[in-house]
Amino acid sequence: MAPARERIFIGLYSGSSADGVDAAAIGVRGRRERMKVRQLGWGFSPFSDDLSQRIISAYRGGSGPDELADIDADVSE
Repeated sequence: MAPARERIFIGLYSGSSADGVDAAAIGVRGRRERMKVRQLGWGFSPFSDDLSQRIISAYRGGSGPDELADIDADVSE
């Protein structure tokens, strides 16, 4: 039987503090009871103060559709 191929997953998260994006990469091999998971790496990328304030303002309902689209683009970068 051939060895199980490792699948790699990347998770991104920015919490309610709006200070930046946390990232983690894991490798998963096998299935169910035989599943093995290992951490491949992790990191944090901070937002600028300006972007943090814009995110917080949007969270509080202070942004229209155009500003939300701009925030989305800036976070994605």
